[in-house]
Amino acid sequence: MKINKIHYLTKKALKGDIDAAKTILRYLSRYQIKAINVSSYLIVYQIIMNLYNILEECKLCNGKCCREGGCIPLYQFDIDELNKVFDNNLLNHFIK
Repeated sequence: MKINKIHYLTKKALKGDIDAAKTILRYLSRYQIKAINVSSYLIVYQIIMNLYNILEECKLCNGKCCREGGCIPLYQFDIDELNKVFDNNLLNHFIK
């Protein structure tokens, strides 16, 4: 699959196209590369955040996450997993 197709399917998946999500995740899961596995997890996480009502979770922080911008909340286990895959300098660029 060409990179443009991967990009296109990922964008469709993030907009709620479940078939595109299945296609892209099926394609990515063929590769047993840690960075791709983490990327797949983040794609799934973001699809869920985009498609499901998370009002109850938002009440826990009074909407602080939404006011700060479109960052994906990361938990410590996410950060630990990313540290295993990526250089810390790269992570510092993305994690505020």
